[in-house]
Amino acid sequence: MAIIRGVNLLLKIMKSEIKDIEKTKKEISVDVSKEEFAPYIEQAAKKLSKNLQIPGFRPGHIPFGIIKENIGIENILEEAVSKASNDFFLKAVKEGNLTIVGTPQGRIEKLSEDGFSLSAQVEVLDEVILPDYKKIAKETSMKEVSVSEEEVKETLQSLQKSRAKFKKVLREAKKGDFVVIDGEIRFGNAKIENGDIKDQSFILFDEKNKFIPGFEEQILGMREGEEKSFSLMAPSNFWKKELQGKPLDIKIKLKELFELELPEINDEFAKNLGNFQNKDDLEKSIREGIKIEKEDEEKQKWRMKVLEKISENTIVDIPRVLIDREKDVMIEDFKQNIERTGIPFDQYLEGLGKTVDDLKKDWEEDAKKRVKMMLAINEIFQKENIKVEEKEIEEKTNEFLKRYQKIEDVGKDIQSQELGEEGLDPEKLKMYIEDNLRVEKVFELLEKFNLN
Repeated sequence: MAIIRGVNLLLKIMKSEIKDIEKTKKEISVDVSKEEFAPYIEQAAKKLSKNLQIPGFRPGHIPFGIIKENIGIENILEEAVSKASNDFFLKAVKEGNLTIVGTPQGRIEKLSEDGFSLSAQVEVLDEVILPDYKKIAKETSMKEVSVSEEEVKETLQSLQKSRAKFKKVLREAKKGDFVVIDGEIRFGNAKIENGDIKDQSFILFDEKNKFIPGFEEQILGMREGEEKSFSLMAPSNFWKKELQGKPLDIKIKLKELFELELPEINDEFAKNLGNFQNKDDLEKSIREGIKIEKEDEEKQKWRMKVLEKISENTIVDIPRVLIDREKDVMIEDFKQNIERTGIPFDQYLEGLGKTVDDLKKDWEEDAKKRVKMMLAINEIFQKENIKVEEKEIEEKTNEFLKRYQKIEDVGKDIQSQELGEEGLDPEKLKMYIEDNLRVEKVFELLEKFNLN
């Protein structure tokens, strides 16, 4: 969700008119006189004549009339208006106290040495009217967190499994064994897309497993080298929509079978994990770590709850361009998440029976909600006169880049349109970091309101 940025504007005098087209769309008309346009024509002529060689004249000291004869007035005017139109357009924006979003759609209506006229349609952001966000932050409670003995036990067991030894066995597979399988999934007489199973390894009935219901039960009792064929019903959340609720024919081979030899959780186990004196010391560290994680999770929930309340009570007309831009970000983010699972995005959409345009239509309200949240954050940032220093941006950028071995890996975690389509754009990275700092500083301020 991108922060709305202001426009740096120039100042000159000219005649301008602003007409309403829609609530968030306006048409700006500008008439620039001969006197105002003249300096731009002179600058353009000097620029274009820089390398012009005219006998009897030094470069840079050629009279305008001779430059015009050699270069052509059309070329001079074209060069002049490219700079002048931007300057006078921005001046009209400032005079109209407009906040432009998106790219203006403009055109030159007339152009000569006597001046020019331009018109442009722009999408604008009107006033953002905030509710009493200080009161909302203060009255929204943040839940106290606690850590149960069961949570500590589960973490200890996870650490225990991570230090397990693998012992190859020649018996029937049972719950808790580590297995390696090959196989395939078919529907009818054809193998489904992404239906190959190759060297898939896992612990039987580990809570992290996400297989088709009944799949792991079929492996129980198998021996190494054994093959098995069976059928299971595709669940209602199966990624290929047309197969949901239909029978899938599955064939597997148990390639390898290992028994896990788990170390005993005692003082020696704790010492081998790191700088722990005994088991109690390890459990204390685990408890503290879980509490920090849960407190951070609760803080994030509180932040979202407060932001939603503020956003719901914020009054603003949202320009169409911001909603469309946010939907593009959502689509790209969703696409990257799907493709990380190994499923091509177009195949996933085919399975859903939807197109990208269908998703954009479905996500209209979510996009509006996200844009409104960011408009509210940006307004609080401005209203509270919060600052982001250049030094902070530099420090956070360095911290960010240290997490990656190669610069191209950055794009794997962040939407490409935010950092540049081709490699890493340093300026876009800087803007990305600054935007995150702006959001973080607003939330930190809201947390202070909650405590006071």
